[in-house]
Amino acid sequence: MDLTVQWDTLAAWIRAHFKQEQGASVVEYALLVALVALACVAAGWPLGSWASSTMGTFGSVLSGTGS
Repeated sequence: MDLTVQWDTLAAWIRAHFKQEQGASVVEYALLVALVALACVAAGWPLGSWASSTMGTFGSVLSGTGS
């Protein structure tokens, strides 16, 4: 088999497989998951600080050293 024929066959196979719409939906879902994860982390920072301070206050009240 000639090298040109092999190259053309490989190129046609690659074009056929990467032209499918399924690849685009996988990328879209990956971006959506990354966006949701980023939103969770962004919401978690202030929530974590609030929870830490609230639990600290609650612990001091229970031990009798707080207000």
